[in-house]
Amino acid sequence: DGADGAVGPQGPQGIQGEVGPQGPAGQGGVTTVTSPIAISGAGTEASPYNISVSTGNLTSNTTALTVTGGTNATLTNVSLELDVNNGIQVNNNNVQLGGPLVTPTTITTTATNTIALAGLQTGSATDRTVVANPTTGVVRQVRSAPRMFYMPAVVFDTSVTGTGLTRNLYQDYVNQFTGGQVGPGNASYNVAHGASGYSMPYTGGLIGSAGAPADIAVYASNELYYYVSYYDQTVFSNVSISATGVLTYNIIGTASEASYMNIIFVVIE
Repeated sequence: DGADGAVGPQGPQGIQGEVGPQGPAGQGGVTTVTSPIAISGAGTEASPYNISVSTGNLTSNTTALTVTGGTNATLTNVSLELDVNNGIQVNNNNVQLGGPLVTPTTITTTATNTIALAGLQTGSATDRTVVANPTTGVVRQVRSAPRMFYMPAVVFDTSVTGTGLTRNLYQDYVNQFTGGQVGPGNASYNVAHGASGYSMPYTGGLIGSAGAPADIAVYASNELYYYVSYYDQTVFSNVSISATGVLTYNIIGTASEASYMNIIFVVIE
């Protein structure tokens, strides 16, 4: 035979054959997550990935609502019905103090954890006083005793008559409660008054018991009402007292052993 001839040109492309069957699904990817995110499934068509986020479990019973495993969980649109009593009430979804006590109740304080009330209003003479039973601590109210005291004894020199005399009863009271000067130490002051003015200097001071403060606390002049409940009308006349405790009086006769004036200070509420 003779030699093969040259290869001829390529013929036209034939028609496309039928699509073959689908191959097996590929292997799922590799993932790594930490709580509260969890991934389940193999990442295949038969077992696709399922990604979930867990923020805790919410359980309840008749006495408690409990969230477990829910760090930083937020509850929204939650409505709770609360039963409160024994001095607690619910007002517009706010739990507040108030209401009747339904059982004997004790609130325990310490030297550090005390109870204080701020913004208390000024009382009146008809108010009652709150007291505590020394054994049980039960709080009660009692009738308030009048807050008054008798002025310390002073001397009136009636040896000479006079009119329109003035004596500062408030200052006499301060002198006797402070020993003549506020703070440690004492100072001389006069204890008698009459037509010739003040007399009878006193230098004995204020004598207190062991450990007592240097002075007895005094009220300001505008914190007191001043009263004369009795005076010898054969010795004094035209008696009056100013709002700051200055006594105005006349001496019309000489006092006897039975003569005196009764002066009362009342604390203004």
